[in-house]
Amino acid sequence: MTWAGKRQLFILGAIAIVSLIILFPIAKPVIAPAPTCSDGNQNQGELGVDCSGPCERICLSEPLPIKVLWVRPFKVAEGVYSAVAYISNPNPSFMVKQAPYILKLYNERNILISERGGYVDIPPKDIIPVFEGGIQTGNENVKQAFFDFTEDLKWFRGAEVSKKVSVGFFVLENTNTPRVLVPIKNETLDVLRNIPIVAVVFDEKDNALAASETLIERLEKGQAAEVIFTWSLPFAEKVGPVRIYPRIID
Repeated sequence: MTWAGKRQLFILGAIAIVSLIILFPIAKPVIAPAPTCSDGNQNQGELGVDCSGPCERICLSEPLPIKVLWVRPFKVAEGVYSAVAYISNPNPSFMVKQAPYILKLYNERNILISERGGYVDIPPKDIIPVFEGGIQTGNENVKQAFFDFTEDLKWFRGAEVSKKVSVGFFVLENTNTPRVLVPIKNETLDVLRNIPIVAVVFDEKDNALAASETLIERLEKGQAAEVIFTWSLPFAEKVGPVRIYPRIID
């Protein structure tokens, strides 16, 4: 090969190498990111977009609906009421986190006189009394209460909650200012904090007469504490069962 031919071959090779260097970033294959439960796509066996399948969040079409069994207002004092929504989750393996709700109180003329909103966690296969207390109504008497969720519920997988606390036998002092005393024991090996406890008093026909809520700020492992619920007005009917509900969720 002549010197001119070698020179031309060298130039062509150099051009080819430079072209490969320039074109490689364009030509290299695009690697798609691994699918996740927050990528906005229905993939990896999900039943909907980013729900069910391998995802912790459950699609809205899967769970049975939450049941609102009843909603009751209770007179605490003149111009002061409490109210309870008694709700049931029939799903043994699905739970709701931070369900937004609103509870409304109406007078005898069906006029809205007060409302409260909040958030509640709902464990699997459980009944939860959603309690709102100290509701000021002025001079109005409350006739009825309504409860509803304000957004679609956020469902997640969750096993049926193992009870972290045990509820002992209650003592009822049914006077003009009734009291219920009940021991609550921490059955875990951990310190529990800020445990809401709701007491609902029923009559002999299982109709709710009154409700109250208190908070245990701290309960050491294996420790028992006596919780006291009080009311300023006597119960209107003969008392039947008293049910105690610690609000604990895994």
